[in-house]
Amino acid sequence: MANLTRTYKKALACFEENQNAKKYKSLKSELDKISHRVYTEAFFDEFDASSTQNYSTSSYIRKYQFIGEIIKTEKTFAFINCKGKVSLKDEIEIIFPMRKKDMIVKVDNLFDEDGNPITFTKPNTVFKIDLKREIPEFGIVRKKNLT
Repeated sequence: MANLTRTYKKALACFEENQNAKKYKSLKSELDKISHRVYTEAFFDEFDASSTQNYSTSSYIRKYQFIGEIIKTEKTFAFINCKGKVSLKDEIEIIFPMRKKDMIVKVDNLFDEDGNPITFTKPNTVFKIDLKREIPEFGIVRKKNLT
């Protein structure tokens, strides 16, 4: 929900500032990373049930998996409340309220909450990762689904 809100907020700001279409394309690709059903034009033009509702499936499109949220930072370490598995060598994205702070990270280190090295995380635990630079608080972690 946070990513949806920040994306629409940015879209409204772009619209008010009369910015070019390239900004809108990057925002659309960000919306595609959110778990969603097929998008339609809904009722903007006129009611046409064949184009306002997808009858073939009610499944969600999940291109990215929610991994967890950053609960605190200490210098270059992020402590993450884990909701999904992360392994060494995975590529993760960390998104922040300010989109320009977002980052993509190749996981080359993982630690449990006590600082012991681990090779993968388990849901409902806290893990930490050294990002090798200080980051803002309140980040959300996700990774691309391989399927």
